[in-house]
Amino acid sequence: MNVNDSAVVWKSSNTSISNDATVNPDPHLIHTGLPAGTYWFELKQRIDAATGVGYRWLLNPTNGAVVSSDSCTLSGFQGTMNADAISPTVGNSNSGSLGPYAIQEIRGNFTLSTGGDIGLEWAQHTANANDTVVKENSSFLLVRTA
Repeated sequence: MNVNDSAVVWKSSNTSISNDATVNPDPHLIHTGLPAGTYWFELKQRIDAATGVGYRWLLNPTNGAVVSSDSCTLSGFQGTMNADAISPTVGNSNSGSLGPYAIQEIRGNFTLSTGGDIGLEWAQHTANANDTVVKENSSFLLVRTA
């Protein structure tokens, strides 16, 4: 990916998690083989979570990728990436529901000092038997800015 190039990945099917508050890689929303550089990202997720369950997420660099700086915003929430991940917790931890048509839009930037992969990892905020679902047609856009 060269400077000013963009790439988008789409979820081709729903992914469900139940009884699990430990983040795991999403099988679709990952960019692979990225060179070192600075990237702007936009993650749009269609989420369904039961009342009181909520949702946790992070962007995790893997396969040699090292994040050296970052920022992100989400509907008034702020998150920062440490040396290895963007990791704010979002959603409802004790009450409420994201609902069947919730859309989370997360935007920000990060710099990879070493190239590799970066992808979405997610889980229920509170482990619950009811499914939490990241739905088909969610997307992860990257634009290399430097």
